[in-house]
Amino acid sequence: MTRARNGGTQLLVLSHADPRLWAGVQTPGGTVEPGECPDAAALREAHEETGLVRFGPLRRIAEDEYENPDEVLQRYFYELPVLEPTVDAWGHYVSGAGRDGGVEFRLRWIDLPDAADLSPHFHAYLDRVTRYPNPDAPEGCL
Repeated sequence: MTRARNGGTQLLVLSHADPRLWAGVQTPGGTVEPGECPDAAALREAHEETGLVRFGPLRRIAEDEYENPDEVLQRYFYELPVLEPTVDAWGHYVSGAGRDGGVEFRLRWIDLPDAADLSPHFHAYLDRVTRYPNPDAPEGCL
């Protein structure tokens, strides 16, 4: 999730508010539900994890497989411009019935390419995110 700010592009990141659930700094994302297409899942998860509702066109920037000790995951990576004004940082309780339902996230915007705080596998494909400035976009919107 991105926005234009200070003549450049910012990336939305999140972390758990409860230190017992700490899983590093991440970007919004989640699981594709049975019968759901990945594009719809990306939009649903964006809303559930951030509370935001106004987005620009969803753009798939990559697809891959990620192997961990228990399974192989099919992953989809998207760029999703945020079209509503937001503050620079906020807390949000995750909506939805999934594993994170009711969990509080701390969200904040970071400048690209400065994504040093992100957990390692969240760096994948950041080089494919559109860089701004976009002179036609109002500040805070892409």
